[in-house]
Amino acid sequence: MSGELQHPAGSRRPRLWEMEHKCHCPIVGVCFDMGEIRKLLGKVMKVPGRPNDFEIHVTAVRECEAHTPLASLLHKELEKKYALYVQRHKTVKDAEGLYALWQKAMEDGDIAGPLWAILSHASCTEELLHAVYCDVHMLQHQVGAGHRVEQRALLRLRHENAALGRELADIQSRFTKYCEERTLEISALKEQLAAARADVVRHESTATRCAAELDSLRGMIADADDHLRLSYRMLTAEAECTALKAGVAELETQLGKAEADNRRLETELARLAGPEAGGQPILDSQRMHAVQLDGCTVLCVGGLGSATPRYRTLVEKRGGAFLHHDGGAEENIRRLESVVAAADAVICQTGCISHNAYWRVKEQCKRTGKPCTFVANPSLSSFLQVLDELARHRTEPIEEEHEPERR
Repeated sequence: MSGELQHPAGSRRPRLWEMEHKCHCPIVGVCFDMGEIRKLLGKVMKVPGRPNDFEIHVTAVRECEAHTPLASLLHKELEKKYALYVQRHKTVKDAEGLYALWQKAMEDGDIAGPLWAILSHASCTEELLHAVYCDVHMLQHQVGAGHRVEQRALLRLRHENAALGRELADIQSRFTKYCEERTLEISALKEQLAAARADVVRHESTATRCAAELDSLRGMIADADDHLRLSYRMLTAEAECTALKAGVAELETQLGKAEADNRRLETELARLAGPEAGGQPILDSQRMHAVQLDGCTVLCVGGLGSATPRYRTLVEKRGGAFLHHDGGAEENIRRLESVVAAADAVICQTGCISHNAYWRVKEQCKRTGKPCTFVANPSLSSFLQVLDELARHRTEPIEEEHEPERR
């Protein structure tokens, strides 16, 4: 906008129906979504049939030309919805200052509140109104073009997602089949191992019996004839004993190989069946049970939704109880007070929650003396490290280490 702006006479802010009619279309279209317009229109008038979004918009714009019930209701809603913007713009007393605020709003991408605050400002001139109207008009064209591009991109992504879903299902099917085959192979090897051990026991028993018989025969030698006869029997028994010992050695070798194969397959099956989501390394089972929580109730605020079951597993396998709140993404943020009160310790994933949730958790933990650890990186390894620290200091309060800065 160029040229010197002229100040309008008077200081009273105009009502919606007192503005130029060309202002009504951008105000209704930008400052309300279609759900709000339908709800407000339904309170004061009945539109026949099943009107589409365009018909609802046109009706609302037409009603704003005069002081109609709908225009009055829309004006009240605008004043309530954008009261903060109106209050902020009250400090500006000339059109030049208003236009500077409008340019800042355009740069920030937040134009709904400033649009209403400027068009309803007592210092808004005809030149300023026209400049704002032109900016909004061109912005709506750009948004429409961008929406069409996004629609095409969304359609392409849906096709890619379907293809990836089919590929994932095929991989999961092949993985399940491979695990079943390995399980059957391990079962067969265990049966062979049990049979080999039984053979070893049986041959050892036979060897012991033959050795006892050999000792008995040696003591029975009394004369030459008996000596020859018994010597023959002794040689036969010794040969049989030697053969049995060789069989025992061979079976022990087979047993060692079978045990090694069994350990290898069990390790491979555990590796294949245990990877966590996202391709992260398998957590060491000894580390998962390294330090017990002894019934401690751990509250996790925020974190990745897909990793929440793994958080629960880590806490419960250490003997603790697990609570979770998503930090206001879907759950009611007012519920934070009750879940913090029910927990013994709090782990706050600061990278995945709102500023409001962050300050609520910090303030309540400080007020109640609950130990609280703030984690910037929402990963399983970071979560496990905090659990180790919590378990080691169960009898001492945990200091808030590495708390990410919130602005």
